[in-house]
Amino acid sequence: MIDADADLRALVLSDQAVAVQREQREDAFHYVGGARSFDSPTRWFTPSEPRMILGDNRQAEVRFTVAANGKINLCHAADDDTDRLMATRICALLRQRARMVPPVFDEEKSGHFEIRRARR
Repeated sequence: MIDADADLRALVLSDQAVAVQREQREDAFHYVGGARSFDSPTRWFTPSEPRMILGDNRQAEVRFTVAANGKINLCHAADDDTDRLMATRICALLRQRARMVPPVFDEEKSGHFEIRRARR
């Protein structure tokens, strides 16, 4: 005989455990458009690099995926306003400097990052 109440209790406990794990990850790691990082994205670029990378542009955005080992996989321009060469430069620096957390949940398998040039 199947104990439906026991199955429901187990499911609720499982859902609660997942919710706790999500909350712990939110508190422990930096949010980067879905993905999680060990270090703050503000540390990935020196203060002068955004101006050098962006040139006359104010900002650029890239999207990326995170592999099971925490390495950035696919990385590309997120929109038509970000040219491909600029996105390639940003992606190369992200791959070198960003320390991504290996994803546990589906929403952590991809992210987006926006770099902005400071206004003068």
